[in-house]
Amino acid sequence: MDYQPKGAAYPNPFLDIAIFTHLLGQDPAGTDSRNHINALSADLVVGLPGGAGTHAEIQLARKYGKPVLLFLTGNETIFSKTAMELSGEGFTVVDDFPTLLELGNRALGVTVSTKPFRLEIRECVIRSWQWSDAEPLQRFANNRHIARNLHDAFPSPYTMRDARRWLANALSASPETVFAIEVDGRSVGGIGFFLKEGTAACSAEIGYWLAESYWGRGIATASVRAVANHIFSEFPYICRIYAQVFPWNAASMRVLEKAGFIREGILRKAAMKAGEVIDLVQYSLTRDI
Repeated sequence: MDYQPKGAAYPNPFLDIAIFTHLLGQDPAGTDSRNHINALSADLVVGLPGGAGTHAEIQLARKYGKPVLLFLTGNETIFSKTAMELSGEGFTVVDDFPTLLELGNRALGVTVSTKPFRLEIRECVIRSWQWSDAEPLQRFANNRHIARNLHDAFPSPYTMRDARRWLANALSASPETVFAIEVDGRSVGGIGFFLKEGTAACSAEIGYWLAESYWGRGIATASVRAVANHIFSEFPYICRIYAQVFPWNAASMRVLEKAGFIREGILRKAAMKAGEVIDLVQYSLTRDI
């Protein structure tokens, strides 16, 4: 049997898991609805803006005694009900992700005690992302000159929804490996690293971007150098940090070279960018352990 999703909402950028049951699911609140499975199988239900299906799920979750949190910002609604109306029905409604994360962890009995990261250097501040960074993140990241030099996972155009999705991931990650670059009191870029696994567990890959209006001021070089030192300090088993650069991005190559990275070579036909197969130029920084 082929799975044929219905409605104008498909396809969407999210991962859909099809659950095949004897339940027809025609009425989202009826006895044959698959929403019963969704509610009963969840440890915590988080309701996002939606229609009748979302409304049925949060009602069923409450019926089955599951903790429910609603995440609505601005004028967002669930089944045309406002945050105030849903709150009046007894639902807990929050409008910022840190609060959602805190209440969600509390409902699940998870204790998280993380101190915000902050590293002040002469050129900038490297710090934890904040939910309030959404506006400058969307504004500065929505630049084709930046997206051209990053993997296609970096959206272009870059919407406010993209910014909030990124911040949600960054704020809930453990260990914290992605940071904002702050200049003049606002975030103007990002830098982070990815810890490798398996046979590559002694390596970390570093990546970064900076608002175009801040290029050429040494900020990226200083940030790469500082984060590389942080990686070696906090993860003693890491002996190699590497970065991969698109062949046309000479400016990023200079950033890495000034930060002490050595050019290792060219990985031929190693990536795809905008549907085109391209080479990658690889740089690394190593240490003895």
